[in-house]
Amino acid sequence: MAKLLTNNEYAQEVQNVDAAGNIIGIGASVKIQGSVTKPNDNTIYSARDVIGTAVTANITLANIARFVGGGGSIFKARVVCDANQTTKPTMEVWLFDTPPAAVANNGAFAPTDAEMLTVQAVIPLTTSYVGAAGAADAGNCILISDTTPFSYKCTVASKNLTACLVVTNGYTPVAADVFTLIVDAMQD
Repeated sequence: MAKLLTNNEYAQEVQNVDAAGNIIGIGASVKIQGSVTKPNDNTIYSARDVIGTAVTANITLANIARFVGGGGSIFKARVVCDANQTTKPTMEVWLFDTPPAAVANNGAFAPTDAEMLTVQAVIPLTTSYVGAAGAADAGNCILISDTTPFSYKCTVASKNLTACLVVTNGYTPVAADVFTLIVDAMQD
């Protein structure tokens, strides 16, 4: 005689659901974004400085995982800058599963050994394209990753990652530039 399955047992049989009811193995493609508005100054960035607010360079990529402790693969990252300077920034996007200590705009990027253990990916952004060709605030540009997918895993208590934008060249910004990080990911 066949056993009558409960809804949860059926879901586990058909969709591979974990004990908490999260579906495993059926991913979703998502676009997650966050931004920072730098202070109202034109202070030059040196290589290894962070782009951020007056308080922090941390950008939260909320709900990049479908469930707490989940993960996935990032297959594209880009940063949109609302200014078009003659020398475009080049940068790295550092992704952490635990927020690193706050570093204010133009501060030196120097993660601790413990923070390095929480790094999920480092994505270089070295190719830039001009959108609106006007100079400075009259224009804009985008930096796009040229790399293969990166896997990530959130902590057992989170569905988020924290990103830091680290400049890799000397870059003179426009006052109050807005940098928007957009990440395309396939959630596990």
